Amino acid sequence: GSTYQLQLRCVTDAGAAPVIYATLAHLGRQATDTLVACLHVSAGAEDTRLIADALARIGTTEALEALMAHAHHKDVVGALAEATQRFPTLALSVLARTAARARSADQATTILRGLIRREGEALRPAIAALDDAERRLCEKLLADATPKVEATEDELPAVLRRPRWEGARKAGPPQLKGLAPERLPSAVRWPAGRREEWSAFVTPTSWDEAARSLGLPSELRPFIVDGKEEKFSAAVQGYKRAGSYLWGNTLLGLPPAQLERLLRLGDLGRWYVNERDLLGLAALRELEALDFLLAWVGYRPAQTLAALLPFGDVRIAPHAAAGLGKKTVRADAEAWLRAHPRHAAAGLLPLAFDKAGKARDAAMAALRFVASGDRGALDDASRALGAKAAEGIEAILDFDELDVLPTKMPKLPSFFVADAFERPVLKSGKALPSSAVETLGLMLALSKEVSEPYAGVGLVKDACTPESLAAFGWELFQAWTVAGSPGKEGWAFAQLGWLGDDECARRLTPLIRAWPGESAHARAVLGLDVLAGIGTDVALMHLNGIAEKLKFKGLQEKAREKIAALAEARGLSPLELADRLVPDLGLDEDGSLVLDFGPRQFRVGFDEGLKPFVKDEEDKLVRELPKPKKTDDAEKAQAATNAWKALKKDARAIASQQVARLELAMVDTRRWDAASFETFLVRHPLVSHLVKRLVWGVYEVTPSEGEPPSGGELRAVFRVAEDGTYADVNDEPFALAEDAMVGVAHPLEIPAGAAAAMAQVLADYAIVQPFAQLGRETYRLTSAELAGKELRRVEGRKVSSGKVLGLETRGWRRGAPQDGGGIWWMERLLPGQAITAVLELDPGMVVGDLGMFPEQTLKTVYLSRTGYEWRRERLSELREIPAIAASELLRDLESLH
Repeated sequence: GSTYQLQLRCVTDAGAAPVIYATLAHLGRQATDTLVACLHVSAGAEDTRLIADALARIGTTEALEALMAHAHHKDVVGALAEATQRFPTLALSVLARTAARARSADQATTILRGLIRREGEALRPAIAALDDAERRLCEKLLADATPKVEATEDELPAVLRRPRWEGARKAGPPQLKGLAPERLPSAVRWPAGRREEWSAFVTPTSWDEAARSLGLPSELRPFIVDGKEEKFSAAVQGYKRAGSYLWGNTLLGLPPAQLERLLRLGDLGRWYVNERDLLGLAALRELEALDFLLAWVGYRPAQTLAALLPFGDVRIAPHAAAGLGKKTVRADAEAWLRAHPRHAAAGLLPLAFDKAGKARDAAMAALRFVASGDRGALDDASRALGAKAAEGIEAILDFDELDVLPTKMPKLPSFFVADAFERPVLKSGKALPSSAVETLGLMLALSKEVSEPYAGVGLVKDACTPESLAAFGWELFQAWTVAGSPGKEGWAFAQLGWLGDDECARRLTPLIRAWPGESAHARAVLGLDVLAGIGTDVALMHLNGIAEKLKFKGLQEKAREKIAALAEARGLSPLELADRLVPDLGLDEDGSLVLDFGPRQFRVGFDEGLKPFVKDEEDKLVRELPKPKKTDDAEKAQAATNAWKALKKDARAIASQQVARLELAMVDTRRWDAASFETFLVRHPLVSHLVKRLVWGVYEVTPSEGEPPSGGELRAVFRVAEDGTYADVNDEPFALAEDAMVGVAHPLEIPAGAAAAMAQVLADYAIVQPFAQLGRETYRLTSAELAGKELRRVEGRKVSSGKVLGLETRGWRRGAPQDGGGIWWMERLLPGQAITAVLELDPGMVVGDLGMFPEQTLKTVYLSRTGYEWRRERLSELREIPAIAASELLRDLESLH
């Protein structure tokens, strides 16, 4: 029958489809056109897989080309891999031709590389018959695939020679029936300042006020406060049947005794509660809110575990243990276990001595975490459970991480072909054999999250060269991508966090930035974990770049959270961490770099935007590095050219970040102590190029405990000269005291005479500033505005949505998406004030379709200590913000013209 009839038959009769496609595969060339046509119109995954499988069994160019054209489809790529094994010579021709084109080149090259690695010299005659461009590509891949000397079994590390899953495992703790958690009284321990912080989320309101403002039916009130249970239940159930929700902040207006009544109704899904509601409830009610929070943590742990931090209670322990294994709440779980080790141990030991299962494994992992910080708490809790528990505690703690294995070992996916990857190389110079590569693959498959690789991975890293592991890891990631990025095999991506290097971070970052626009937000979030896992200065620099600027705000927020967590782990603020994340790019101490061609040398410098340039031996400016000549040393010239390419790539990623960082430091009145100023700015080989183009101030500042210093009265101004020394407004030497606090001087605070003198000095030395500093526009609030709470000078102005979004380059952020994904305001935290400026928009923008409303009408700007306020009772007065913050706020608004 016709192709159409065949397709219809396959779709309407699932049982016939495998038979039909298998028959067509046996017909070979005669059926190729029919199958290709079927592949183009196939709608179902199962049909697509069957058609691709049939095409993979036909040795025609057309069949392989059709598979290659659909290789982006996860149900096709596996069949393509099988076809390359069945018909290697034919596949070579198709893949080489595709790889030589711009489109699909990366995917085709990845598959082609694996084919050449697998078949090796057997393909040389077929390579010789290819066109010039295709032949050169294949010859290069063949040269790269030259077999290395393989290590013998005796030369392999023990973890690869005999992996733990092939031997006997240690027994776990004894099973003790009938154990119950020790009865410890509940306790409240607030971390410093935390209750005050959470109290800001509480809007004092009565039940009547909450019911009225949120539109709740007034008839509910008497049943909640003093009515009979059955009447209250009937009223609430009737309200829920109407399709409405009970709002979370009404909890704050209820008498504590009535929270229990609400809990007994069940159906928590009808409560509209966010994390701030729960944090505010914890701060307001303390232990009176604990039962409600415990009920809620079982329903939404990601929302609630943070709110349980102040409370020591054995009932919380199992939730914290389960949270350790979940990336979204791990930090909250760890914080609770550290804060309440005695309650944690008492609540978890009965589970650890229970029957095998996930709960027992989670409990043992949590107990080991507790013991790492407070072993005494674990010993005390075990003694309270009796002698057998005290004796069995060592079985919980004395374990080998290599024994942390699943009941059923995973299988390697079809895209993992050991012979197709760059072989990891032992530090002895010998490559791992295929069997060891497969063992390494299984170790990676056991490591589901970037933060928790299987213990054997670290031992392999100790035994192999970092470069070879990174090359292997990148090719494995590419194979995963070619296979359609299957989510269940996400470890093939996560492993870059354990094996990757700077080059992996450079190549990965553009993909991460693009993925949210390709409906791959979850993959992009995993990419942030991978960059953090790589952990080098270059990788963290790219992570920080995503946190500072990205059009996909959901991913940007995740990156900011990641940076904040890294900073907290190091005892730094995010700003202090950013100082330490700027790589030196291999520059000399004076901020330059010599590129050596042998007979010729070139020196690299940077302009006011950190764009690199080259000067030759005669100090003549050459924007691009020249191509090597025959008289140059080929090896040195190639190394210099590679270094120049990497430098340009990294500098391009760094430049906008660092210019923006220093400008925001001026706007936000950030200060550095003298030692940090000299270490991270003046003596940094790259950042120093910007530092020497700015005017700096010495300030009278008293740093706040736990916060980076800001503000303060200006005492003197100076600049950093070309040789790294300091000079005053008269270009005379300037001495910087050891206890000085330094910042980028704002033009509002520099005396007019000093500003003019400094401007002349910069002009004399032909110094161009990286952003407007001395020539910056400044503004002041009028006396009428200072007396009010809302700034109305832009009210009613119509501007493009693109202009509004441009405020993000000035430190503003989009408001939190509301119903329907609406963004109704922009906000900016003002420097050192804990006050947020809010600019309201009409009609606003929509997440996922920012162009839906191309024009915005600006509404008023107001200040609030809690951000966006739908009620206006708690606005701050405009006079509360200092002159620099006011000037910059007005400058930002004027930029919307």
